[in-house]
Formats: sequence, structure tokens, C-alpha cells
Amino acid sequence: MNIVRGESKVRIAVFVILALLVQIPWVTLVYGIFNDDENNDIVSPPGVVSPGSDLQDGQPGDINQPVITTPTPPLPPSPVESIYDIYQINQEVYEQLDALSEQFNTVAVSITAFDGDRGDFFTYTYGLEELGTELQTSIDTKYRVASISKIAVAICTMALVDAGLLDIDADISDYLGYSVRNPNYPNTPITARMLMQHTSSICDTEAFNIPPGGTRSSNEQLLQLDMTYRNREPGERYEYTNFGTSVLAAVCELVYGKTFDIIAREILFAPLGIDAAFDSNRLINKDNIAVLYNERHERTRSVERHFDSKDSGEILGHDNHLAQGNLTITTLDFAVMLAMLNNDGVYRNVRILSQESAREINNANTQGALYNQGFFTRLSPIAFMPTGQAYWHTGNAYGLFAQFIYAADGTNRGVVVIAVGADSQRTADNRIVVCNEMSALAFTLLNGEG
Repeated sequence: MNIVRGESKVRIAVFVILALLVQIPWVTLVYGIFNDDENNDIVSPPGVVSPGSDLQDGQPGDINQPVITTPTPPLPPSPVESIYDIYQINQEVYEQLDALSEQFNTVAVSITAFDGDRGDFFTYTYGLEELGTELQTSIDTKYRVASISKIAVAICTMALVDAGLLDIDADISDYLGYSVRNPNYPNTPITARMLMQHTSSICDTEAFNIPPGGTRSSNEQLLQLDMTYRNREPGERYEYTNFGTSVLAAVCELVYGKTFDIIAREILFAPLGIDAAFDSNRLINKDNIAVLYNERHERTRSVERHFDSKDSGEILGHDNHLAQGNLTITTLDFAVMLAMLNNDGVYRNVRILSQESAREINNANTQGALYNQGFFTRLSPIAFMPTGQAYWHTGNAYGLFAQFIYAADGTNRGVVVIAVGADSQRTADNRIVVCNEMSALAFTLLNGEG
């Protein structure tokens, strides 16, 4: 196979810059990521601010204190990644993906299929980052990936659990500093576990869904409104909510001592060498961001608008409206994140999560929905998967459709698909047809059919 991009100088440079930003000794970080010695110790992410710390907002925490204070035994490192253009591997699959892109009238498409056990990543791109320009999509194109952002929130939350800062079965009132109760069930606490499984009874209301230019209420104000809660006991039944993710991000901010965007950068993105952000103003490379269009190819979100969305700023836990869908990332880097999660929390000799926490994210056992719900993942039958079952999640905002799928059979294989401006057809279980058909086609490469 023809390697299009493997151990590139650009990627090494990103590791170094990210390491400097979060004050990790860069030699240690790069050595831990690029060394293949199975006997080498797994590198833990940077440190945390302990509860009750005297640090003020915006000050660095103790970066010498590992997030995972008691690491699980080291696992064999994942293979060094090899990145291939699908066109170089299988032109027939490439042409079929082109045909689907045209059939569904897309403006832009980015796909990464991965086999984490082999360290292989297969990429496909189509279309333009912005209509009316010559800015073609590439593996470096970043997208605001909508609700598939939530899996990164789950990973960060469980990293804080590993650090001993958060108990996902504790009353979130204890972390927020004020009472959070469904008025219909005042004696039932709401927990982080419920927020990640969408069973908290918290719902999205008109007060939460503020239009651009409107005034947004604080989390505390919204959580005191009766209308914020369904008339069902917390933990009883699944109901999807974006606001619940914002509440969870607020909890994370208060236990860590920094904004959620910085949390994600320090304990997830930087250790993996990923240039991604919930607040796009903190991206290292601010180029190659896709403009978003609806299915009529009308612009819905410009690059300038992209940088208007900022994190909660001065008051931690006050209002984090970015966590539910504002992650900006490439499909390749999103696939790296999934490969880590599906490898028991380790990627290329860097441990992000304990084995227990990584597996807990995929512990799908929620009833009352079309599918079992893990922590911002869903488990249901997927026809093109070898064992018929897969974890997945979708996203949909501003005309962008996103979907990730990864195997539930113990193999570290999956696909991430982004399509902008495409037709909005959906499957019976609410997956996006264009993303699903592209995922099935890309997965043939992982099944050895391509």
C-alpha cells in the first residue's frame, strides 16, 4: 500500500506545540507517542487542579500531578499510525464514494475509516471548504461536528473520574454548589451518569435554545425552572438533551478549575497530538475550517461566525453552551480519539483513560429507547458490521451531518463521516442515510473486501 502520510513532520510539530501549550515536557511526550517498545511505560496526560485549590481562574494547575494517579497496568502500545488515501488503495471504492457524494448533492465530504489494531487510517475527501473558491477539502479540513462532540465530553468526564475528582453516581448538586432537583421528584438526585445516558429528566427548552444575539440564562437559572424537567423520575427513562451536556461540562469545570475547552485540550487533545477545540479561538491552525451550508446550499455558518462562539470565560460552571456540539476537528483526528477509546483508553503508548473507564463509556444498558445508550454512545444492530452490532452517534447542525460508528466485537475498527449540504434522508433508527451508506462502503476496506 502506498503511504500518503505517515510520520509527517507537520504532525510532529503539532505534538511539540501542543506540549508547550500545556507545559508537558515535549521530549517525554514525543518519545512516549513515537516509541514502539512494548516494555515502555505508558505516558499519562497532564495534571489537574485539586478540589479546593487556591488557584484563580485561568491559572495553570499542577502539571506534574498525573490525571490518572493510579494507572492500570500498561497495555501493549498501539501500532504507529499509517495514513492512506482511499484512492491509492482502492479506486473502485473511491469512485463509489464520489458517486454517493454527487447523488446526495453534497458540498463537502470527509471520511476516515480506521483499524486501530493495525494502526491503519483510510481517508477520503470530496468537494470544497467554501463554495465559490478553490479551497478543496483535505485531511486537514476541520468541521464543527455537532452532537458527535459529546463523546469527547464523556472521555474528559471519565478522565476526571480516574483522577479521583468526580464520582459519576454522586449528586451533581454537590459539585455545582446549588440544588438541582426535578420538582416532581425532589428526593431523587441527578448524577453525571444520568447526564451521559440522557436519563436525567432534564430537557431542552425555549429558554435554553436561545437564538443568535439573544441573552442566554445561566445554568443555575435554567436548572431552577420547572420547565427544564420532564415529569419522570431521574434515571428512569431515556430522553435526548443538549442542555444536560452543558450541565455536565459545568460540573467538570468546577472540579478541574478551568474552562471545559481547556480541560479537553489538556487531558485529551494535547496528549493525543490533536489540534481540536470546543472554542475555535484556541485552535493552533485556524485555517482549513469548512463553511457550512444547508441542503439548498445556502450558507448557514461562516468561518467568521465560527470564531464568535467562545467558552464560558470568567465564571466557571456558569454557562458552557459549547460542549454539546461545538467541537471543531478533522475526521482523521476524531478517528484517532475513537481508536484510543476502543483500545481500552490507550493510543500509541499514551494512556488517556483507565481500562475500566474506557469500557464504562461503552456499557450500553439504557432502556426506553430505540437503542441501548452508553455514555454519549448508542449500541444497536448495524447491517454492514461483521457481528451486526456497533456503537454509534450522529450529529446534525447548520446543514452538516456527522456520524461515527465503531465495532462492538472487540476489534478496534470504525468510520467517521462528515457531509455538508447533503440531502437529509434518515434511516428508521434516525441515522443519516448519506453518512450510513458512506460508512458501509468505507467499512469494506476494513473487512478486507476492498
